[in-house]
Amino acid sequence: MDRQDSVTAEEKEAYSQLSKKLKAAIGKKKEEGESPTSQLSSGEQGNSSSRERAASKDPVVVRGKGGFTENVDIREDIVPEGIDVDGLDSDDEESSLLPPKRRDGPEEEVIKDVEEKHDEEKGEEKQEEGKDKIKKKGRKHFKPIQLSIGIAVFLIISFVPFWTDKPETRRGLAVFLFAAILWATEAIPIWVTALCIPCLSVYLQISMDNANYFPASCYESNCLSTCGIDNTIEKAGVELLASLADSNVILILGGFTIARALNKYELDNRLAVWILSKASHKPPVFMFVFMALGYFLSMWVSNVAAPVLLVFLVLPILQEIDRETKFPQTVLLGIAIACNIGGMTTPIASPQNAAALTALSSSISESCTISFFQWMAVSMPLTVLFLVFSWAFLYFVYFRPMLRELPVLNLKKHEKMTWKHIYVIVVTVITICLWCTTTLTAKYVGNIGLLSLLPVIFLYAPGVLHKEDLREIDWHILLLLGGGTALGKVVKASGLLAEVAGMLQQLLQNASLWAVLAVFNLFIIVVTNFISHTVGAITILPIVAEVAFDLNDTPPLVVLCGVIACSGASMLPVSSFPNIICYASTDKHHKSYLRAPDYIKSGAILEVFIYLLTSTMGWAIASAVFGTQCLNGGE
Repeated sequence: MDRQDSVTAEEKEAYSQLSKKLKAAIGKKKEEGESPTSQLSSGEQGNSSSRERAASKDPVVVRGKGGFTENVDIREDIVPEGIDVDGLDSDDEESSLLPPKRRDGPEEEVIKDVEEKHDEEKGEEKQEEGKDKIKKKGRKHFKPIQLSIGIAVFLIISFVPFWTDKPETRRGLAVFLFAAILWATEAIPIWVTALCIPCLSVYLQISMDNANYFPASCYESNCLSTCGIDNTIEKAGVELLASLADSNVILILGGFTIARALNKYELDNRLAVWILSKASHKPPVFMFVFMALGYFLSMWVSNVAAPVLLVFLVLPILQEIDRETKFPQTVLLGIAIACNIGGMTTPIASPQNAAALTALSSSISESCTISFFQWMAVSMPLTVLFLVFSWAFLYFVYFRPMLRELPVLNLKKHEKMTWKHIYVIVVTVITICLWCTTTLTAKYVGNIGLLSLLPVIFLYAPGVLHKEDLREIDWHILLLLGGGTALGKVVKASGLLAEVAGMLQQLLQNASLWAVLAVFNLFIIVVTNFISHTVGAITILPIVAEVAFDLNDTPPLVVLCGVIACSGASMLPVSSFPNIICYASTDKHHKSYLRAPDYIKSGAILEVFIYLLTSTMGWAIASAVFGTQCLNGGE
């Protein structure tokens, strides 16, 4: 230890002497009025390598009296351009500049000890840096201030009587705002917030009696004993937990299973290479093609199956592109928005569209409906403008990806196709075909959730996938979607949406039909950011139809514009099924491409555009298409 300390002192002394000598040489040259370009000892011109080293701040070696060598950084404030640092007298005992040199003997041992000590210090620094990164990452997923605000709002609204004398409705609002605040701020992981929803709803004793999820006979008695459930709160727990295995949740599970099989057998790489060989390599064109494809598929297949199919196709390509270019994020968010827009186009494009038709027939009369032609006549001009605006905004304004041309993907060296490869392809194709024909086959095979169990069964049963592959599934995405479904049930069962819609109905009794449309469009586009589009449509659109009918105006007009606004809500990952699918997409390191702020910032602009265009241009087109249809009970 003493020896190392003495060597360190000699090193410092040598460096000090060197600095003094350099400064003296610089001062001497300035006094002589010459440019300091000569050697310090002999006065001869320095060679070009020494000047380059001085200019680039390369380290040089200092040797002290004890023969110890160490790299020293000669800074510009000590050695200006032109000084020949190699010209120092190498025989000077005080200090000299020499090439790197190792010596045998005690000095070498000291050097090794010092280097080892230096490496240890560097290792400790890296460990500390790693700990800091973990702490920072942890802080990103836990924001105590935002969490405290969410809890405070929840407690105040739950237990302080105001606004309404219905405690269950007030508690439903408390759960809704709690989830909205935590989802928007990401105070805790958003999937954890989703798990809080069923728990808080049951603890606050929000009954599911108004939800009508059980058969009518179950609601005839207060205790629901006919259904084997003797407690309404217990029933609420059963229904809310069932949300975690909702049909759409199982659909994503089936999609994840197929994606894992394609990745395991490297079929996704083969598919990516084939797509890129056929597609344009210009990033904006590539993005628009996929958005247009999502729009078209959602129009005829439904915006539930379309995003699953598109993510299968595009994700292998995006995983080969650096996420720092922001191109993968741009494409994925574009696909989500395009599928949302495609869900507006036809009566069969999304579940909320069917809810709109039901709202008309049940609230007005069975003869009051919207034909396929009328629907498309109103929706197509609007949705085409929505699509083009969304593409231009996301690519050229919001993300502005730093990618000039898509990379050329080379087909990796794969093992030969075996029966497992062919089996995976067959299962995938059959599943996608069943998804695309759900409306035709539902009465034979059940809903889309049951269909989505088929790939899980047929890929795990013969050993194509194993339990280790099950660990690769992003379970937090399934929990997030389940929590969003549970929130929709709570908002409906608590009577919250009906209460707010009823208040709006009273305020708009003497208003014009356009004012009714504008107010309800704003209400529905805001609320359905946080709950299911379908739940929002089922709850709000019947009230909109009744208001229009009472005003002796055209109910189909306001209902159609309302459901278009409903499909445009996309400010959170839980806002729609396409949003969830694209949010679940990850890079090769299993890191999500998109975050909640991406949806909030871009979604806010897009929703304003959709709302304004629907309330103006949509109103004008719908007025021309529907005329006086359904007045006084329908024509």
